[in-house]
Amino acid sequence: MAEITCLSHLVIRSNKFDQWVDYATNILGMQLGNRTGDTLHFRMDDHQYRLVIEAGPDEDIAVAGWELDNEDDLEAFVEHVRSTGVRVEEGSEALRRKRQVERIYSCEDPLGFSHEFITGPRLLQEPFRSKVLVGAFRTGELGLGHFVPVSPDVDATLRFYQKSLKLGLSGYMRPTEDLKVVFFHTRTGRFHTLATANLPMPKKLFHIGLEVTGIDDVGRAYDRAAKGGVKIASTIGHHPNAKSVSFYMECPSGFQFEILSDEIIIDRDHWQVTTYTETSDWGHAPVN
Repeated sequence: MAEITCLSHLVIRSNKFDQWVDYATNILGMQLGNRTGDTLHFRMDDHQYRLVIEAGPDEDIAVAGWELDNEDDLEAFVEHVRSTGVRVEEGSEALRRKRQVERIYSCEDPLGFSHEFITGPRLLQEPFRSKVLVGAFRTGELGLGHFVPVSPDVDATLRFYQKSLKLGLSGYMRPTEDLKVVFFHTRTGRFHTLATANLPMPKKLFHIGLEVTGIDDVGRAYDRAAKGGVKIASTIGHHPNAKSVSFYMECPSGFQFEILSDEIIIDRDHWQVTTYTETSDWGHAPVN
């Protein structure tokens, strides 16, 4: 059964290129790859890019890119998505070259951004180098990390992600009866690669989560953000469902980044879907 391997890349539309270069390299710890007049590519590992900034006024998510292991899996997955009534189109040669992949398909998300399904991303021989990380980003077969789009109708969105995209259901969170958060994983099992919630926010995207290989890089990122004048949204804390330690801060486009470590990997043969009532069991205090 063909399934998505991991979150390959995210594309953000923004006109704040210089701010993004400073933020992504000096605060997040990414490496600037290719830069053109209308595109920034940021590296986190041996992939040519993980985060893309494309010129545009939205200051919001434009694309979520998903990787599959090979072309046979990609074709089988696309057929499944189509069988659920979702229109999927093969990407043009121009888009394939732009993304530097072997094959690419795309469809629209009900929340107003695009999904790209790819295989054969370009890998670079030049080692990834961060100016600030003491460890590394936890990527590999787990992919970029996670992202959280905002949904006015969580149940409808759940059906799309679970039935059409075949993402695994990791669990729920209900801090109040009116707030519902749903977490999803891909085949490789990071507790969540995508989550969605009915949060009252003006943007499509609530946050992007980047996992580092040790808690020292969580703390160091917190210090860099504080010293660099970045608005910190919450202090360092612990999520009881993902078992991760993290904090949240704003980015140049106005949504948030979560820097985290120690997120669990799901054993799908023994996983029990549960509902948590607390977003954090310690920390994550709001910062005004």
